[in-house]
Amino acid sequence: MKLYFAVSAVSAFFGAGAFALLFHAPLRTVFPSCLIASVGYLLYVVLDAAGNGTVACYFFSSLVMSALCELSARRMKTPATVFLTSSLVTLVPGFDLFQIMLYLAQGDGALAASHAMTALQGVMSIAAATAACTVVFRAVKPHARHTA
Repeated sequence: MKLYFAVSAVSAFFGAGAFALLFHAPLRTVFPSCLIASVGYLLYVVLDAAGNGTVACYFFSSLVMSALCELSARRMKTPATVFLTSSLVTLVPGFDLFQIMLYLAQGDGALAASHAMTALQGVMSIAAATAACTVVFRAVKPHARHTA
């Protein structure tokens, strides 16, 4: 089980790095994006192994990833989107999307609809967590220092 967690974290690290390079993210943001993706996906895998529901796994791991992206963006004076796009791509429910296409091609609409609902719940929980985190960080934005 420990090997599975380690492989998941390393895979997320390199996957996020590949997407960061694909999206032409500034080179100074690639490593933090990889670390954020690795931590977030590891949290997703641990929550899933603990028996939590799919929506909770997606939501809490996305919430942590979004918070880390916002903190990194403030520290590096870069838009949070630079970190979010390459980090959150590791959470996209690609297997469910593949299963939808497979069952549609096989003519099994009921199984396709089941996987579509799971994928939709995952994507919506990622979006909700990201939006909630962004709203909170925008509300507690530190005040700019006024110089005379």
